[in-house]
Amino acid sequence: MIKTLILLCLFVIATPVLGFSRLGESFGPVITYAVRQADVVRIFYYTPKSERGSIFVSNQNTNFTIRNRGSNRLNFFRLRVKNIDEFYYHIVSDDKNINGRGGVVRLPSKNNFRFALTGDTMDSFDIHEKLAERMKKHNPNFVIIAGDMVRDSVDMREWGKLFNSGSGLYHTSAFVPVIGNHDTYTPLWRQLFDVSNSRYPYYSYALPGVYLIVLNSEMYFGKDSVQYRWFEDELQRAEKDDWIIVTFHRPPFSALSPRGNNENNPLYTTLVPMLEQHNAHLILNGHNHIYERSHKENQVYITSGGSARNLHRAGTFNPYRQFLYNEKNHYVIFDVTPNAVTINAYNIDGRRIDNYTIRK
Repeated sequence: MIKTLILLCLFVIATPVLGFSRLGESFGPVITYAVRQADVVRIFYYTPKSERGSIFVSNQNTNFTIRNRGSNRLNFFRLRVKNIDEFYYHIVSDDKNINGRGGVVRLPSKNNFRFALTGDTMDSFDIHEKLAERMKKHNPNFVIIAGDMVRDSVDMREWGKLFNSGSGLYHTSAFVPVIGNHDTYTPLWRQLFDVSNSRYPYYSYALPGVYLIVLNSEMYFGKDSVQYRWFEDELQRAEKDDWIIVTFHRPPFSALSPRGNNENNPLYTTLVPMLEQHNAHLILNGHNHIYERSHKENQVYITSGGSARNLHRAGTFNPYRQFLYNEKNHYVIFDVTPNAVTINAYNIDGRRIDNYTIRK
């Protein structure tokens, strides 16, 4: 049986850009997962001048070009990619900076897939560009930016700087955004990132063999909060054999006091017991401009504010810390199989600084 690339004439959507005056230069394309099962991807790009954008898509069984119905600055394409391993695409645009951009997109597989992590790209896009070049060589299926992505979330120029500094990484690796304390959940954020939970800036993906949950550490997280109840439901949704991976901006444990280990912080007092009760395996954070690996009970916590311009000096405040690095900027690569998650952290020069494997 021919694997359907989608494309049910895939949903093609053109949405007019919201009315912000600071529009910036062209950027993209950028890929996100659009539904919980991650079997629909959305590809978007931006041009300062409105146009009817087109996309050429192909895999081993089919190829076609689809043109948007209207003329827009932001052009979106939603592609159904259920039961396929990979596809190729490129943008057809009047903008010479965008035309021809694209590449081969590989979808996560239950047998193995790879993703990348860094954080705190705000005000350091030159550093992020160098890290993105390194990350792209690992060919991750998706990239998590663990918060503090841009300085001004309603400024299209800021998003353009972030994505253009990605050196093509986000053309083929899906972008997984996390709200940080310098990010703002705005109408523009919601328009750019068609994530699985359209109502709130926290969401989840049921990936092959992995349940990935993205929380918002900038919202109240007491037991009476909407996010708490949602998170509890999400943890119960995970399949018995799934890896449970949770990401949010502020780490509950940190070598930097008072940026963690705060017993008055609901992330510490409420979230951590939930993670332990439901046997979450891996927790990913940003906020602190260091690399830190901590172990508590059966959970592994990775903090990576690796794209930040000013790295933090670390103290000795984290009783769960197993490894710390704060000499240079860095990123982290995770290789996932049914029985193991292998963690490799690299500095900006490409030197491996940490290696650890979680096994079931």
